[in-house]
Amino acid sequence: MTQIKICGLMRPADVVMVNQALPDAIGMVFAPGRRRRITMATARQLSQQLDPRIRRVGVFTTNQLSEILALVQQHIIQVVQLHATVDDPRIASLMAAHVPRITYYWIMPVQVVDRCWIGINYNHSVPSGRLSWLVV
Repeated sequence: MTQIKICGLMRPADVVMVNQALPDAIGMVFAPGRRRRITMATARQLSQQLDPRIRRVGVFTTNQLSEILALVQQHIIQVVQLHATVDDPRIASLMAAHVPRITYYWIMPVQVVDRCWIGINYNHSVPSGRLSWLVV
């Protein structure tokens, strides 16, 4: 079954739109240097306005593990979408904390191919099934 995630929410108007569309998930970007990056305070506000049937995903790159876990523990996000290398220690820490995640492993050096990754393994049971994503 295909699932839909709308990523890059930044404004209350975005929440109004997704509440009408009812995708399976939304993404809020916390990755440093990204145009759509939002603060924890903005994410909290948007999350409170979001229809509870929509899963909240946080998108991260080089963020500290403490920042990621704070967003999960405060129930601002429900799933972590982490863009990382295979040996990134944050992956094991998120697994140990039983944090639902979508992990993207870099398959080539960033200097050679910009934004080339494979989405691996969203292994948290959800009522609608299992997500399996591929991004190239």
